[in-house]
Amino acid sequence: MEKDSSGSMPRRSMIRTGTAAGLGAIGLAGVTARPASADPAPLSSGLSQKPPPNWKLPGEQITFQPADFDVLDLTLHVVPELRICALAVKLAEKNGVVYPITSHATIARLLPGKKFSAAGHHITAAAISRYVPQEFFPINHPGELAERLYMALLRCRAESSALMARRSTPASATPTPEQ
Repeated sequence: MEKDSSGSMPRRSMIRTGTAAGLGAIGLAGVTARPASADPAPLSSGLSQKPPPNWKLPGEQITFQPADFDVLDLTLHVVPELRICALAVKLAEKNGVVYPITSHATIARLLPGKKFSAAGHHITAAAISRYVPQEFFPINHPGELAERLYMALLRCRAESSALMARRSTPASATPTPEQ
């Protein structure tokens, strides 16, 4: 993917444009929880640095309030990697991370120890360097941090699944040129 004149990934989300991990575009533009003409609800967040307003497209029409915490918490159990991403954003805020993030080391400093395990992932500084490619930098705001870490977790999951599939396929089940 091409970078803009500042060396950053384009403003549009990599996940939403389909460039992340070969996922294809996720089209949610037609899904709304309220009419498009309604004023957007304010972001009730403790984030000191918020994403630019256009970053949240196309899901900006789906809004939540603090009273919706239980719904969001329940929903995060469906995709546990998003819970890891939320924790990373929370730790970045708590530790006063300054954006843009330009290195793996800044992300690694967010680990609550040398190794963090959750949702089937074992996260270390080495894993961050391996699964967060240099093309993901700079990370300009908390939304991009969550997005890029989610893509890294998907890359890790895909690599692990491929490895498991290769290990579970017996050599005799692999077709030979004669078959």
